[in-house]
Amino acid sequence: MYFKSLQILRGIAALAVVLYHIYIYLVLIGNNSENSFKIFKENLAYGALFFIVLSGFLMSYLIDIDYKHFLRRRILRIYPTYIITVILVIFFKVMIFGSIENQKLYLAITLLPLGELQYPVGIEWTLIYEVFFYFICSFFTTRILKRFYLFFLILWLNIIIIGYFIFHTPTLLKPDISSIFLSSFNLLFISGGIAYFIAKKIENPNKIYDYFWMIIAFCLLLLSNISPSILFKNLMLGTGFSLIIVIRYLRDKYPNKKKNLLFIEKIISLGERFGDYSYGLYLVHVPIITVIFSISKNMLNLPISSKICFISLVISLFGGWHYGRMELYIYKKLKMLVQ
Repeated sequence: MYFKSLQILRGIAALAVVLYHIYIYLVLIGNNSENSFKIFKENLAYGALFFIVLSGFLMSYLIDIDYKHFLRRRILRIYPTYIITVILVIFFKVMIFGSIENQKLYLAITLLPLGELQYPVGIEWTLIYEVFFYFICSFFTTRILKRFYLFFLILWLNIIIIGYFIFHTPTLLKPDISSIFLSSFNLLFISGGIAYFIAKKIENPNKIYDYFWMIIAFCLLLLSNISPSILFKNLMLGTGFSLIIVIRYLRDKYPNKKKNLLFIEKIISLGERFGDYSYGLYLVHVPIITVIFSISKNMLNLPISSKICFISLVISLFGGWHYGRMELYIYKKLKMLVQ
């Protein structure tokens, strides 16, 4: 089943991450936090966390439907285009800046939890967790063990909570092998995974309640901003995003037969395609932003203004769209090899 609404949500999350990174590198490279892009602050970083929740939901779905060659296909989705991106980033940075410093690159591109490494693309922390999730899920892709997957997710959730309060386990963007299993970022994945099994039990939902649950979801997202604890923050984010995903999943499963206006259909179709190509955009947007900002500041001696930020946004979206199309094409061809 193809989840149109979830792809649109994925596209929105990707756009949020791009806007957030423009602001972050505006501060880091341009030493400027006062232009019009300052409104795109920390909350838009939640787009990356939404990807993790959505991944948990979709992995539960794939396990539930006995998706064939699970681990091989997941690896083919992540690694080939990522490696191509790393090669392109190194090539262009050497061409533009003359050199690139990256110690232990051979370890960084494995996307394994190896602690504090310098990563070439700049978004690898989520991919490290994603690859770890795939590895965990692969144990439950057999008919014998799949029935225990939901139980495992609930058990894992409780182990993380206990570990947080008893052992004070850290939540790291660059985890090592000893810390990744108990990281509270896993709560996002677990929340999405459990949400799938709840959604699966709901039949013919009353759409009136969608608005109620959506309000609850946004309240949880707002409360996550004031939580002093990273554990509770991730729990609230995971639950809030899961509610949104379940609502949209049920809309796809039980579609409204009423037709939308033509221009709304075109916007929906555009959002869907944007979601389809979001992995490619996710891979290339940070290198595009940082190269444009560095050229502006260090080579052209120009301040990183709102105009430069807007140019970086347009180029990131344009480049990410076409790179995403290529990525999806490559993945579909590679996936055919393991059918």
